Amino acid sequence: TTSPIRVAIIGATYADGRDTMMEGESGLLAQLPAFLIPDGIEQHWNRSIGELRLADGSLCKIHSSERGGRLRGPQWHKAWCDEPAEFKDAKEGLGKDTAVFNLFAGLRLGTNPQCIFTGTPKPVRLMKDLVQRCETEDRWVETRGTTYENLVNLAPVFRDEVVSLYEG
Repeated sequence: TTSPIRVAIIGATYADGRDTMMEGESGLLAQLPAFLIPDGIEQHWNRSIGELRLADGSLCKIHSSERGGRLRGPQWHKAWCDEPAEFKDAKEGLGKDTAVFNLFAGLRLGTNPQCIFTGTPKPVRLMKDLVQRCETEDRWVETRGTTYENLVNLAPVFRDEVVSLYEG
């Protein structure tokens, strides 16, 4: 058996965390194995406070970059940040008192706290700082994928209308 863990779910906005990261088609609630929510989603997911309590005692809690200072107090084993280029303070990079800086201060539980960033890269300072960490620090890893690698999961109209805008 494993011990329960605490996971921070950080979206650009609270609604992003709730509507996309938790409740979206590829969000946690759609992807979790049934044994972690055996009594049904309604018994484990509290939408009004953004908390998902799993059968093993683990907690997933939504926060937003809009209130980045609130990330300093809670403690976490893991974190997932989606679309960090859209974070309220992304232009400040990993500077002091930004959402990501404060999140890192709270990643202090367990023997190997970890954070994953997912999203579309944009030329903002936060993205540049994260890429630089991947290039200079062994414990940071960058993986990339293209829209072309994901086309089988996307509607043909998306390919025809959106992808064509960015080709070349």
